[in-house]
Amino acid sequence: MTKLFGDLRATFEQLAVDEIDDADKREIVETAREDLRAAFDELLHHFDQEEEVFFVRMESRFPELAAQIATLVQTHEFVCDRTRDLQTLLQQDVGVIAANLGRVGETLTTLQTTLLDHTNTENEIFGAALRRMTAGEREALLREMRELA
Repeated sequence: MTKLFGDLRATFEQLAVDEIDDADKREIVETAREDLRAAFDELLHHFDQEEEVFFVRMESRFPELAAQIATLVQTHEFVCDRTRDLQTLLQQDVGVIAANLGRVGETLTTLQTTLLDHTNTENEIFGAALRRMTAGEREALLREMRELA
């Protein structure tokens, strides 16, 4: 997902090139809209899996992780809010989007950095927790996660 946000940022940088005609700019924006829509759907699905199963099971098994899990959920909310803001901006006319390329780029960079940090934090927190679980507990958790897929 972090690569996708980086790719989207590069896509929007193309709008700053004066040689691109309006039809090509509209096509670039439409492709970016579709990519962002697909990315957001994927993020929501992933976040739902984590919040409905994984985080619940981890907090139940390791109550000492409650504060860290709450921070991860807040990050989910932040990413969703920024992505929705970006989707709203991308519904504007190409001229409005072009006038806000700095904001678009900053938002995409923030999303990319936030998701990378978030993933690293999750790996640190849950890697250690998963190693403390029995094989049966890990298998049950994996089954539950697959049911949501």
